[in-house]
Amino acid sequence: MFDFLFPNHPFGGHTLRLVAQAQQGGGDVFDIARAMKNVEAGDKAAWENSWLDLAKRIEARAHQAVVAGHARTARQYFFHASNYYRMSDVLLTIAEEPKRRERFRKSQELFREAAKLNDAKIEVITVRSGKRRVRRLLLPSNKNAKRQMAGGPFSRRRRCLR
Repeated sequence: MFDFLFPNHPFGGHTLRLVAQAQQGGGDVFDIARAMKNVEAGDKAAWENSWLDLAKRIEARAHQAVVAGHARTARQYFFHASNYYRMSDVLLTIAEEPKRRERFRKSQELFREAAKLNDAKIEVITVRSGKRRVRRLLLPSNKNAKRQMAGGPFSRRRRCLR
C-alpha cells in the first residue's frame, strides 16, 4: 500500500484529491482506504481494478437504495460511484481511450442520477468560452449565497468558476 495522506508517488496524490473531496460527499474515506489497501505504488492494473470494483459495488448499492425508497442514501452512493469510475480512468493512456471514454460516460451518468435526487436543483447550462459554447453545471450553494458554476462531469476540467 502507498501512503495517500502524505503522498510521495502519483497514486497517493490522485487518491488524496478524492479523500479531500470526501468531506463534501465525493467519496467515503474508509471505502477509499479499503480499495487502496492492497494496491502497490506503480501497479496500474491493481489501481484500475480496485477503483472499478469499488465503483461497481457502490453503484449497485445506489440502485438498491433507490428501490428501497432511500433517496438521500442513493444520491450519496451515486455521487461516490461517479467519482470512483472517474478514478479508475486516471492512469489510462491514449491507447486506452475507448475504455477511458466509457468510464467517463459512466461517471457522467451516475452524477446525473445523483443530481436528480439532490434537494436543490442542479441545472445544466450553456456558457460562452471564447468562440465555443460549453456546458456547465449551475449549483445552488445555500439560500443566502449566489449560485456557483462548475465544470462538473461535462468537462475534464472540474474547477469552480466565479
